[in-house]
Amino acid sequence: MVPRRSGNRVSMHNITLELVIPYAYHVPRGYPLEGDLDAPDDWKWFDIEAVAPGSPTDDQIRVMFQSLLEDRFKLRVHHETQQREVYALVPGKRKPKLKEWQLGEKPLSVRDRPVPEGTMGNFSSREEPYHVAGRKVPMTKLASYLRLMLRTLVIDKTGLSGDFDLELVWGSQGEERPSGPPDPAEVAAALQAQIGLGLVRSKEPIDVLVVDRFEKPSAK
Repeated sequence: MVPRRSGNRVSMHNITLELVIPYAYHVPRGYPLEGDLDAPDDWKWFDIEAVAPGSPTDDQIRVMFQSLLEDRFKLRVHHETQQREVYALVPGKRKPKLKEWQLGEKPLSVRDRPVPEGTMGNFSSREEPYHVAGRKVPMTKLASYLRLMLRTLVIDKTGLSGDFDLELVWGSQGEERPSGPPDPAEVAAALQAQIGLGLVRSKEPIDVLVVDRFEKPSAK
């Protein structure tokens, strides 16, 4: 969740610590956040209204939220490196079938919709329940997109440098998509068959944000 901005006012409404802490400390979705965040019901949900001087960047607003949480909630956190189960994006059994991006080539498009440079996008439809495409993207961008899609940690272990154009399509026509994330096994099969990459379980050292303490917030 990101705060709303109106002029120099920044706000979050009807949120919990589980939602605001990941934003403030830039914990991406799928990354671990540890500690007891179960606040009492009488102040579990709250609103934040703040004034941001000047025209701050998103990173500057995150730091502002950190200061607010540390001041009002007496929040204390620390970082730890822990061995965690993750998915690793790795070279497949055969040579990757990736198309390296080339300057001057015809732009990648899906059903006449251009794919913007440097992005991964969702182009799913009724005919293609899962269809994602990326233009001029590094493997780290693909791993990040898979992390958001699968809602779990995915790290790039391909060893491939450079930028690529790529597409992944799976699922049967008319298939009803589940409300949750897709099946990792189906994603892994599409990666292997279509671009020659693997998606495997692995244990890796991961940075974990640990919440040490917090208390009922002061009004001001």
